[in-house]
Amino acid sequence: MSDSKASWWDRHPAVIPVLASIAFLQLFQGISMALKFSGMGPAAAAGLGTLGVMLAPLTLLLLLPLILWLRRLHPAWADGDRVRASWAASFGVASALAGWMIADQITSAGGLTGGTALIFEALFVLAVGWAAASWVVPPKKWLKILAASVPVILAASMVIAGMAQPPPPEISAQPEARKLRTTPATAKSPDVILVSIDTLRADRLGS
Repeated sequence: MSDSKASWWDRHPAVIPVLASIAFLQLFQGISMALKFSGMGPAAAAGLGTLGVMLAPLTLLLLLPLILWLRRLHPAWADGDRVRASWAASFGVASALAGWMIADQITSAGGLTGGTALIFEALFVLAVGWAAASWVVPPKKWLKILAASVPVILAASMVIAGMAQPPPPEISAQPEARKLRTTPATAKSPDVILVSIDTLRADRLGS
């Protein structure tokens, strides 16, 4: 098939699968970080959740060379289904990142440290990534919907973070301003007696 007759999917097999994987990672990181830091208050949880959403595209773009290499190892690539191979590679990497966050929570909760924690996390990440790449095969229309939702998820997270911020404190009146507004009727004046002596001369006092 010539390039002029090839479909858009055939000419750009990685674009839609990678964007769809970014949308999945946005949702997972945003929700997991918001739940993890929920004890810090709604404003902090929403802000850190938005940060997780913003970091998802950057993370997968940095791992794009690995994704492009892994998709060539998938059997679908040799069969000519490059979209399937691209989705398996990109979603497998995104799921492995999600699995790493889950494994970190498990090791922290279970008290695992050192080499035991590293081995468990590595095996968990590989298992989750392989299972996602092998078993999750959505229709192409769903991949398009996920890919188009990337900016929507980012915008929604920013709106939620803005709504969770506390209102600014009201500016109170200065003490001087409150004194100026005090009426004479409410102000209590002290009782003062002024005694004034003009001169104290010795001849007048009989010294």
